[in-house]
Amino acid sequence: MAQATTLKPGQFRHLLRVTTATSRHPERDLVILLLGIMCGMRVSEIAQIEVADLLHPALSRRNAACGLRSRRDAAKDAFT
Repeated sequence: MAQATTLKPGQFRHLLRVTTATSRHPERDLVILLLGIMCGMRVSEIAQIEVADLLHPALSRRNAACGLRSRRDAAKDAFT
């Protein structure tokens, strides 16, 4: 099985710069890219994220965005 290609550090920086310069919503798009690349989240998992998943009730940011649990995993834990 062939190994997936990965971005080199320069390519990654270029992707972030181009996204910031050309996007209508650069902050949102950067977060989406970072969740996919750095956290390994799938598109379907990123699409299910809501504001409440990223913020505590006191509206402070969570320390580890990569620690997000998918609804599927939370539902599994609720029934075990």
